Amino acid sequence: MNQTLDALWQEFDKALTEAQNTKDLEQLRIKFLGKKGAMTQLMKELGQLLPQDKPAFGAKINVLKEKINHALEDAIQKSASKEQNAQIAAERIDVTLPGTLPLPGGMHPVARVAQEIASIFLSMGFFMADGPEIEQEFYNFEALNIPTYHPARDMQDTFYVENGKVLRTQT
Repeated sequence: MNQTLDALWQEFDKALTEAQNTKDLEQLRIKFLGKKGAMTQLMKELGQLLPQDKPAFGAKINVLKEKINHALEDAIQKSASKEQNAQIAAERIDVTLPGTLPLPGGMHPVARVAQEIASIFLSMGFFMADGPEIEQEFYNFEALNIPTYHPARDMQDTFYVENGKVLRTQT
């Protein structure tokens, strides 16, 4: 029986050195430690031994099983680490490469039409005036002949700021 255990360990060790990835190692675990594996078959054969030989042989089987289990765990951990490092290296981005330029944009159609209309008026002699967006209430209404009772001065039509100032309206 000891020869069977030694032969099983040698077979496992040879298969372990030939395993190339975690998938191979998982197949190896199933072959030796699975429900229908070699170690399970040895445990079944344990029942056919004489009662005085069972404890000693059972202890040897358990030692071999632990030895196989530890060897597999170490090999799986090393293989998984190697595969992870290979994946990281494959997915690595080279930051020294030149970047891609953004696609050139275009003007919004509404902005383009507003610009064309402004250029038409400019060609006819008009000019573009620019002023503050927050204005005194006087310059926004009274100077333009909008009386105090006019609906444009209502709260829903005009945004009043503090100290008699408003956001420019209707311009």
